Parts: sequence; C-alpha cells; structure tokens
Amino acid sequence: MKNKIILIDANSLVYRAFFALPKTLATSSGQVTNAVYGFTSMLIKLLKEEKPDVVIAAFDRAAPTFRHETFEQYKAHREPTPNELISQFPLVKEVLSVLNIPVFEMDGFEADDILATLASEAEAERDDVIVVTGDKDAFQLVDDHIKVMTTKKGISDIVIYDREKVRERYGVTPEQFADYLALKGDTSDNIPGVPGVGEKTAAKLIQQFGSIENLLKNLDAVENKRWREMLSEHASEAELSKMLAVLDREVPIDVDFDECKLDGWDEEKIRALFSKLEFFTLLDRLLSQNKQRTHKADDVQTLDTALEIIDIASEEIFAQLASDIEAGHHIAVAIISTGVNTVDRQITSVALATGDSKIYTCIQEISGELFPQEHTVLPIDRVLSLAKPYLESKSINKTGHDLKRMMLALWNANIKPQALDFDTMIAAYLLNPERSDYPIDELAAINLGISVAADTERERLANEAIANFRLKPRLKEQLVEKDLFKLFEEVEMPLVPVLARMEHEGVGLDTDYLEDLSKEVEIFLENIESEIYSLAGRQFNINSPQQLGFILFDKLGLPTAKKTKTGYSTDANVLHKLVTVHPIAEKIIAYRELAKLKSTYIDALPKLINPKTGKLHTSFNQTVTTTGRLSSSNPNLQNIPVRTELGQRIREAFIPSNPGDIFMAADYSQIELRLLAHYSEEEALLEAFEADMDIHEATAMQVFGVLPEQVTSQMRRMAKVVNFGVLYGMSPFGLADRLDIPLADARNFINRYFKRLPKVEEFIKKTIEEATKKGYVETLLGRRRYIPELKSGNTKIRSLGERFAVNAPLQGSAADIIKVAMVRIDKQIE
Repeated sequence: MKNKIILIDANSLVYRAFFALPKTLATSSGQVTNAVYGFTSMLIKLLKEEKPDVVIAAFDRAAPTFRHETFEQYKAHREPTPNELISQFPLVKEVLSVLNIPVFEMDGFEADDILATLASEAEAERDDVIVVTGDKDAFQLVDDHIKVMTTKKGISDIVIYDREKVRERYGVTPEQFADYLALKGDTSDNIPGVPGVGEKTAAKLIQQFGSIENLLKNLDAVENKRWREMLSEHASEAELSKMLAVLDREVPIDVDFDECKLDGWDEEKIRALFSKLEFFTLLDRLLSQNKQRTHKADDVQTLDTALEIIDIASEEIFAQLASDIEAGHHIAVAIISTGVNTVDRQITSVALATGDSKIYTCIQEISGELFPQEHTVLPIDRVLSLAKPYLESKSINKTGHDLKRMMLALWNANIKPQALDFDTMIAAYLLNPERSDYPIDELAAINLGISVAADTERERLANEAIANFRLKPRLKEQLVEKDLFKLFEEVEMPLVPVLARMEHEGVGLDTDYLEDLSKEVEIFLENIESEIYSLAGRQFNINSPQQLGFILFDKLGLPTAKKTKTGYSTDANVLHKLVTVHPIAEKIIAYRELAKLKSTYIDALPKLINPKTGKLHTSFNQTVTTTGRLSSSNPNLQNIPVRTELGQRIREAFIPSNPGDIFMAADYSQIELRLLAHYSEEEALLEAFEADMDIHEATAMQVFGVLPEQVTSQMRRMAKVVNFGVLYGMSPFGLADRLDIPLADARNFINRYFKRLPKVEEFIKKTIEEATKKGYVETLLGRRRYIPELKSGNTKIRSLGERFAVNAPLQGSAADIIKVAMVRIDKQIE
C-alpha cells in the first residue's frame, strides 16, 4: 500500500514565517516565537488538510556545502541570521519531536538536497510526495508522483505545482528547471546566471535547445545576436550556475518510510511544550486534529469515560441534584442565554457540575435529531426556580466562566446569586494579561488536556461545567505560585458583582437635550463649512483626505512633507502645524472635532437606549487591558470628551435615573504622579504632595529654580507635560513636538528635570533593568505585566518595552487602587 509523504524544507518555512509575522509575537518570558508559531500553524494545517502517512523535515547545517566550496559567493549576500531567529530553531525541532516527526540534516548538504534524495527514493517506491518549501529550485523535483507546495507571499498564500503548473508558470518542464535557473540566475541563492537573460528569454532558449549543454554547443543557432554574444562570453557562468542549481539526489542517508509513519502522540508532552510556547489556539487545533486523525475516542477525550450527564427530567431528579449540592457545597455553573444587552439576557439552558465527573443539565430547546424526544426535561423556568435557594446560598461556592455575564442573566430570572467565588476567565487573565480573550475551550485544552467540543448542545454545556469545576484547583494553584491569588480573591472577584450592578443599573440620558444640541451643532458645522469653502476658493468634500490634500497643498500651496502613493497626509499633526500658516487649518480642525462629537455621541447615544429601561447600559470589561485598567464598550462611556466646551455640554446629557437623585463623583488627585513619588521616593515630589501643592507648579519651581510667584503659565505647562511624559517615556523629540519648541530646548529641559529630580531617573533606570532581567513588572498589589519587547533585537521595539516597563507599575497600581476603592464604596452603598 503506497504512502502519502510530506517532505518539509524546515529552514525555508521557518525563515518565511520569521519575516512574515510580527516580532512582538513572544512568550511572557520574552522568547520571540513568531517563526515557531508560523511554522507550527502551517504544519497543523498540512496534517489536517493533506492527512499524510509520513511527514519528514529537513534542516540546513551551518557547515559549508559542496556549493560553497565550488563558488565562494554562493548565498554570500545574505544577512547574518538574526538572534531572535537563531533562538527559535531549537523550539521548532522541539515541536517536531513531540509530534514524532523525524528530522534529517547532514554536513555538506542543504535541506534541499536531502529532500531531493528522499523524494526520489519515495517516487521509486511509487509513493505520492508533496515537497513543502519556499524555494523554487524544488520545482526540478516535480514528477508524476511528486508535487511541490510553495508559498508565494509570507506563509499563507499557498500554491501546489504539478508538471502542468510548472510548465504553465515558467514555460519549461521540471526536468529543464535547473537549466532555466542557470540562465536567468537566482538572486535568493546568489546564482549568477547569464547577464541580460531574464525569465522570458531563459524559457524561450530552454524550450528551443532543451538544456544548457545543448545550447552552448549550438550557439550559432541562436538567432538574437546580443543573446549569442552574452552566452558565448558567459558560458562558464552558465555551466557553474547549473551545477549550483541542480539538487543532489544521492545524499548518503538511509530511510525506511514505514518506520517514519505518523503514530500516536504523547499529549502530555504536547501540552507541556505548547503551554511553554503559549500557543493556546494552536494547541486546541492540534488536539482536535489528533482526535480526527486517529478516530479513537480515547486519544483526545472530550472528557473522561466516567463522565455522568444527568438530564433534569423530573423534580425527583432535582432532589438528587440538591442532595449532591448540599454534600459538596461547591458547584460549577454553565449557562446559555439569549439577548446581547445586559437587561435582555434570558437563560435557555443550564448545566450544574456537582463533582469533577457528574453534571446535571436542562436544555430548553433541543433538536429531535440531536436529543431524542423520550429524553424530556423540566422547563428551564422551573429548574431555575428550584435551583434559586442553592444559587443564592452564601455557603455554596460557585465556579464559572465570565460570572458577570452569568450573574446578569440570573438577575433577569429573579435570582440573586451569592458566593460566586471563582471565575476561570479572570484567573486566566491575571496569569496572562497579554491575551486578547480567554475562551473556556482553550483553558480546558491547555490546563486539563480536554476538549469541550461536542456534537450536541447538551454535551457541550455539560463539558463546560465540568471543565470549570476541574479548572478551579488548577488555576488557583498557578495564582498562588505567582503570588496573584490575594489580588484575585480580594480585588478582582469582589469587583465582579460591583461591575454587574453598574451595568444592570445603567445611566439616564436626556434625549431632548441631545436633540436640541444636535440641531445647534448642525448650524455650527454649516457655518464653519461655508468659511472653509470661502478660504479654499471653492467647494469640496471636507471629509475626503484626497480632496482636502489637493486644496491645502496643490491649490493653496501650503508646506507639506513628501507626497506618498496615497496622497498627502492631512492628519491632526499635519493640520496643527499649519495653524500658524493659514487660517483654513484651524477651521478644518474645528470642523472635524464638531463632526466627530456629533456623530459619535450626540446623534449615536440616544439610539443605544434600551427600550425596556429607558437607559444606557454599557459593558465594563475586566479582562481586556494589560495593565489591569477597566474598559467600557457598547457604548464606551469612559471616553466621553471633557476638555472642550462641547464635550462638557455632552456630559450634561447624562442624568440620574430617578427624579430628585444626584450624581456623586469620586476620584483620586494625580494618582499616577503620587505613585511615581511613592516608587521613586523623590523628596521634592513627596514634599509637594504632603504640602498639598500644585504638583506641576512645584515641579516647575524645581526645574527652573524659581519661587512660587515666579512660575509662569508656560513654565507650569512645560512641567506638566514632562511630569506626565515621564510616565509614558516621552523623548526629547516628543516633548519638542508637544510644546512646539526647538529640540535642543526640549532636551535641556528634560536634562534639568532629571538633574533636579534624580531619584525619578534612578527609578526609571532600575525598573527597566529589573524588568529586562525578570521579564515582567509588578504593581503594588502584585499584578504582573510581561514585557517580551525588552528582549527584542529591534531598537524601536525594545524602546517601546522600556516605556511599558516604566508605565505599567504606575498605571497598573492606579487601576488596582481604583478597584479597591470601587469595592469598598459599593459595600458602603449597600
């Protein structure tokens, strides 16, 4: 029985992945993994789509090959391999090792030669072969049983070449491909070829003469005089180029393809490696692929065979559930709910795990095909009614994934859940705040080695409940190990019901006021529009960057940077620099600000009012930012403008929900600068805060060496910009741009700042050094932010990491303190 064999040019694919994917793709510890990720992703794709019997990978070795010894300039033009890539090759080999994929490499030969030898041996046995590579010299291997899969751009654009495809693309047969390369040359390998001969000429000559040797013997038959002369003059280069281009099919290696067949994987090793690399999505894909590949239920189990799923088909069965709950005092809850909005969510299905292998389910709507009719269940409303005392009990702990969403849905069912003590999503977020999301599927695959995927809704929900039950001790152990459990238990978990109540309560909005404001702004916009047209000398689409660029720089002749392919830049920075040059710039800035405020807030907010409550209900996101700060979405109520007069008027549209109520606002004064004083122990800052001074005025006094009454508004403004600039790593260039002052003045001001406040500079330096060494920084309460950018060989990325290192402890500590305050204030209100 013939095999389907995939041969991988590992060096080629790893290089392509490295340059195709961002270098910021790295583990929490700072190990760049973009090349490993790209290679592994493509490998999993190959396993899934091609379903090979055998996979073999070949690598280059550092030792010179026979080609280097023959031609010193072979590949000599290539840049040295970046350090971030060198460190990834052992990781690629680890991936291949845990997947039991054999690796071949040999001194004196390239991976291409090894693949050519393996392909020839497989073809001789009539096996089907796919050579996976990014190098086109492999096209010479294509035969009846050999195809080449290559990437055109990056690693995602894949093309498979058979004999016809090679002829169609290059105009020559696979057997003639090395001759074709010998004529045109190959810049990637520094194969010289014949000067002046390109793709079309090379193809035409090889079509006519069949090979380099026959061409050089019959130069008189070459009709084009220039070609004939070039070929005669560079005949030796052509012969050398063919020698370099031809792949060696007789590398002295022994292989038994039957012994190389894909076999079962050790999933513990796979999970350990993929968790180390933080390839969470790839792990889930691979585990699912392994299950499909082996067709064995015990290879990648959905869950273990002892799992007991019980349908709540009667009140007698619920009584059994109640008994289990009372015995264990801990349940894991998973729900399915309808409705996107906070106050509209309705629970349709629920699963309650009372142990790590026993689950009770109630699925309200089930297809007859998936769930036979004889499997009846109690109505969901009845089950929730029966479960209410247990869900509201303070002595029965509940575990779940995204408990805020679950809490809101239960409130709509008139259930006030208590003792929600462990949210697996929040635990995962604290352990790795760099991720964009934390789906239960990935958490289960990474930490438990199980998949929650299932063929029916019932089984899927049951699997989620069990996964949460089992995840709690595993994630708790990791939180304790990283000194994060106190932050989790005392800050993040108590905050969940606070945020839920905030979302559920919503905020009132004066729609009549906004309607009047919209009409008023519309008139303003029309007036500004007329002024802009007058200044421009014609009407045009102000919202079109192309038309605006033409007016500003072609018609009015204002100074600009070099024109790009897409036209002139008309962004805010460009316009602000033109304010002193021409009055049209200030009018356009005002027009844009008004138009944005009108469309984003004045006109948009009333449309988002929930008809059921008559209020706005945002979502407060607890697991989004890397620093621990909360974010708001749908709509974003943390971004309502305040600095402009119109922004302040928009804020007036927010009103208390009940007549007679008032808003109370509570905030910390200069919290991040106070934290800078705390961390740096800079006496000047500490004394200024303790004396309740204006911190920016106090800084100006220090930097300029003046008395309080001598501090001008410009001095204070400069001090304020630098105070906050220190928090975000502002450079002299940034300060010069922000204050519109010469670069030398900005540099001198920053130097004076650090000379007068030396402990601030010392804090920055020490923080960056420690972060580089440990790979992360911590807030006052122990929240971690990992900063892999600090290990980058790219100066810009490393500088970005340094800014993160200084800012994260300050911004993150501020977030922690605010959260503590929110929890305490909520208790007072209650």
